[in-house]
Amino acid sequence: MIANATRKAGIANLFGTADGGANTSGDTQKKLDVLANDVMINCISYSDQAYILCSEENDAPIVLGDATGGYSVVFDPLDGSSNIDCNLSVGTIFGIYRKDPKSTTKPSVKDLLKVRDGALRVLIWTASVALARCVDCIVAHIHPLRPATFFLTLAAR
Repeated sequence: MIANATRKAGIANLFGTADGGANTSGDTQKKLDVLANDVMINCISYSDQAYILCSEENDAPIVLGDATGGYSVVFDPLDGSSNIDCNLSVGTIFGIYRKDPKSTTKPSVKDLLKVRDGALRVLIWTASVALARCVDCIVAHIHPLRPATFFLTLAAR
């Protein structure tokens, strides 16, 4: 959905500044920032795998109270969005972290401050979509061939 919106931003009237002004980092919020943020929150929440979400576009983390999942997800839904009006590449940066299986406490914002193993990923939204994945210092570049089919083009340590 985000890749499609970035490709069609001009004809879909998604260029320009959003009504909200600035995000928590002080960056001017673009229309595509708002759309990408909504897509990320809705899709991750719907999956029922995450229990807390933290986005650069939101003032506070979102604790999913009735979620049964064991992952916290942090993300910048559209990094480089100031480049979108110039038709340059943008991307989504996200980290996924497993909740401590021994924890018996209710999910809270404090869970985001704990040091844990996880994976950092970057999706690059251009004419083609690429996923760069880094786990245990191994970087993999993955490109989609068609829906639900991906091709590994590079793996390096």
